[in-house]
Amino acid sequence: MGLFATINQPRPLYETKADLDRETKAKGLIETQFSCKLHKVPKDYRVDYCMTLRDNEIVGWCEIKCRNNESTRYPTYMVSLKKISEGLRLAEMTNAPFTLFIQFTDKLMYYIVKTTDKLEYKVGGRTVQTRDAQDIEPVVYIPMVLFREVVQNVSAYNSPSQ
Repeated sequence: MGLFATINQPRPLYETKADLDRETKAKGLIETQFSCKLHKVPKDYRVDYCMTLRDNEIVGWCEIKCRNNESTRYPTYMVSLKKISEGLRLAEMTNAPFTLFIQFTDKLMYYIVKTTDKLEYKVGGRTVQTRDAQDIEPVVYIPMVLFREVVQNVSAYNSPSQ
């Protein structure tokens, strides 16, 4: 079958309600900190949101990821190459940047994706607790030093009661 499995059935969604709640809280922080509005876009866009200002002009595209580890746990952040390539395609087409936001347990961070940065491209993914054949794919490793902090000490935003 080759290196990557071909699946004809839709992939199951692994997001839990808790994951979606954390994403919603991160979305609120981003909208506040960047004085913008995030609009959820259809899944076939392959990114989570487009960013607009008051006049609804698209000023950016973004993906929000929530992780259950501190921002200092790994030297790089791994993300699907497909996610990055689709975000960059939209950014180029609309002349609006693609930003990756990561909600860690200790802080919310962001990286404005640039093709000029030195990134690593490998085959990887979820290799320890693989859920399905599509968990192994081409990925991008982004050095954590390229990320910037949005909000420090976000433990209040990670608690289930908030």
